[in-house]
Amino acid sequence: QQIDAVVGLIPGGAAQVQDIYPLAALQQGMLFHHLSQSEGDVFLTPMISAFAQREKLDAFMSALQAVMARHDVLRTSIAWEGLPEPVQ
Repeated sequence: QQIDAVVGLIPGGAAQVQDIYPLAALQQGMLFHHLSQSEGDVFLTPMISAFAQREKLDAFMSALQAVMARHDVLRTSIAWEGLPEPVQ
């Protein structure tokens, strides 16, 4: 039931979930600070980028997708609502 709840939160469902683990100590601290913020998030830095040509945008998006595909940590999410313990 808990696994189904976590998988239900992920766009694409079970096919996009490699594994479910308890949080590491650093992740627990990040979640604590995220939940204690009443506005914004200390771990997020908004950024706006502009590209002079569509080709530059496409190249940037292609490179970003390659980095995301290669590094699991960049696709990690944390679930805690409705669970006995937060998981990644």
